[in-house]
Amino acid sequence: MKGLIISQYFWPENFKINQLALELNKNFEIDVLTSYPNYPHGKLFEEYKKNRTRFSKYKGVKIIRTPQILRGSGSKLKIAINYLSFLISSLIKILFLKKKYDFIFVFAPSPIFVALAGILLSRRQKSKLYIWVLDLWPEILKELKIINSKVFIKILDHIVTYIYRNCDKIFVQSDSFKKIISKKLKNRYKKKIVTIYSWSDKLDQSKIKFFRSKNNKDLKFLFSGNIGHSQNLIFLLDTIKDLKKEKISGFKFIIIGSGREKKYIKNFVQDNNLSDLVILKDFISFKLLKKIIASSDILYLSLIKGKYINSTIPAKFQTYLDYKKPILASIDGEVKKMVKDYKCGLVSLPNDKKQLKKNILRFVNMSKNKLSYYSRNSSILSKNKFNKQKIISQLISEISN
Repeated sequence: MKGLIISQYFWPENFKINQLALELNKNFEIDVLTSYPNYPHGKLFEEYKKNRTRFSKYKGVKIIRTPQILRGSGSKLKIAINYLSFLISSLIKILFLKKKYDFIFVFAPSPIFVALAGILLSRRQKSKLYIWVLDLWPEILKELKIINSKVFIKILDHIVTYIYRNCDKIFVQSDSFKKIISKKLKNRYKKKIVTIYSWSDKLDQSKIKFFRSKNNKDLKFLFSGNIGHSQNLIFLLDTIKDLKKEKISGFKFIIIGSGREKKYIKNFVQDNNLSDLVILKDFISFKLLKKIIASSDILYLSLIKGKYINSTIPAKFQTYLDYKKPILASIDGEVKKMVKDYKCGLVSLPNDKKQLKKNILRFVNMSKNKLSYYSRNSSILSKNKFNKQKIISQLISEISN
């Protein structure tokens, strides 16, 4: 069987679809339709500029690249133009594809509309169409107040419903997604919606250190990833500010990443004299990031309040678990339930400052035995829910059938 993956993002950009392409290529003949690498900084990768030919294949997977207008500084307008340009160029590109594919696989983080190119190609070639949905559109746009026009939201909702109806299978990253999409489709297409969890990255477990090095009495909490409105980090810093006023110490928060709110976060730390408790770092190499995560004590995860945003399982959650570390979470929905059910950390609802403070203090005063207990449970959850080989096998089975 021959398959085409359509994804706006692909190697050398760092996304799960890279690994999935390699795994699918072991069972099928896989090509990838993507664009020019520029995420997350919005600039064309230097190594790609120097030698574009080197990026026409990824470990045996053929890459078909089509133009797009780069994200640039990441303003709403530029990102919208970036999305639209890739959709248009993809629609044009597939009209000239001569190779016949048995199935089309659409990787759909925000936005989902790239699936329209998949629908066009699947109809032309009478191929099966599968989509992996990572964000709920347009619900998430409305919830985050990115779009406030009811008319525009309704138009987007009709387009998304059309996409779902024209897919042979809809792979979703959580059971919450499954319920929401099923309801949108009025339960008529329930059987074609399949939960496929994202998996954690394989780690070198020998380099993982546990709980307060001898030379450092402070418990190290770590957050890594995008720093935007959705991650609710200002709420965390406001909580740390209160703890400092109460003269509570014995901990440090390390925040690694970049995003729209990074400058605001930096100013908040400086203005409130939190630099002794909060360490800010820009994006670093994945290799170095893994070392820092491995040497941290507690891994922090948070999202703002909202039904749809808390229906997602942030990708960092799986990676956090695989490091066998306790989780501190300020979150609702499916992740909250998992953390509680598996007892792999402490969790509070978004914006519940009182409980978050209690949870930080509980960790600071916690014995090594108790911390180890949460660590073991994180490992169990990782193996039960987010085992890569099990997930890939399930996905291959769904496609083969």
